[in-house]
Amino acid sequence: MYRTFLSLTVIFWAAAGLAEDRVSIKYPSPDGRFAMRIIEPTGDENTDLKIDLIEKTSGKVIVDLGTARPNHLSDTVLVWSGDSRWAAYATRGEREGETSVYFWNGSAFAEIPLPDNMPGPDIKFRKANGWRGEKLWRRG
Repeated sequence: MYRTFLSLTVIFWAAAGLAEDRVSIKYPSPDGRFAMRIIEPTGDENTDLKIDLIEKTSGKVIVDLGTARPNHLSDTVLVWSGDSRWAAYATRGEREGETSVYFWNGSAFAEIPLPDNMPGPDIKFRKANGWRGEKLWRRG
């Protein structure tokens, strides 16, 4: 009986360790209460990552932030206000991105609607001596 219990305990902890490898906690709020949780797909599946805004102590999902492709995870970020009451979640693809803003009202994060016609950057590169701005990465 003891041997069976010990074997099951080892298997349980090994499985829990593997499950922990699939979960990442990033971008904690300044007060340490909330964070972004990323869950990787199991096995050899080539599916999207699950992304949530969670309460760190309980792991409770506060906001379902959707999914992201594994190769675009570096293009996903959660930014906090200093008082941890505002969060902006941004994703970007190859050509454009999306931003969502959330406000903690004391009991939940409410999404703040953004205008459809948000201004974007209008970057104009100037030409000087035959040099073009898009070659900023080159030296000499």
